[in-house]
Amino acid sequence: MGYQNYKTKGVDLFFTEENKSIPFQQTGLKDQPKINELASKMFTIDKNKIQEYWLEEIYPRQNSITFNNGFYCFFEHSAKEEKLTKKKIWIPANDFLLNHTDICEGLSTIYTAEGSNNNSFTCGECLASGDDGFIALSKKDTGELVWLIVLSGTNPFEKIIIHNSSIHVQSSSGTLAIVPTDRPDNLSIEWS
Repeated sequence: MGYQNYKTKGVDLFFTEENKSIPFQQTGLKDQPKINELASKMFTIDKNKIQEYWLEEIYPRQNSITFNNGFYCFFEHSAKEEKLTKKKIWIPANDFLLNHTDICEGLSTIYTAEGSNNNSFTCGECLASGDDGFIALSKKDTGELVWLIVLSGTNPFEKIIIHNSSIHVQSSSGTLAIVPTDRPDNLSIEWS
């Protein structure tokens, strides 16, 4: 039987293949590290799907962040909100059923900036809609995606300024996205 490990309020919970959650003590398994290894293998498929879609420039159309760990983060934002802190939904890549209304294809890169630690930042326009912009972090030497942010209503992003632990990315309409490089899901937006 396979298990997936999640920490909830400090308690290790495991999910069976039937999606029933049980505490570790009830799994009958003796070795926590082996369980963690098993859970890690289960997400390899999601990680691979993210990289495959990155190479094909396929991404969710909604306001989203695609992570190289195999998860999508979906969120809502409005011109009244500056901080992206509410209403986040995290979904493993293979659990997100893509259909023609949920995906976009094609990214038009407008600006690229090289950061430290082998990082490459890109930004530009989502080809499906001229009022959507994207920001991405990838590894310079391999091209591997670290994360991809898609924002609706910002217009294409056209300039990146690298700061110590964040990037400031400006769109053609003057909207500014401030993105912590290690936690892009905590981005903030200064609307123009």
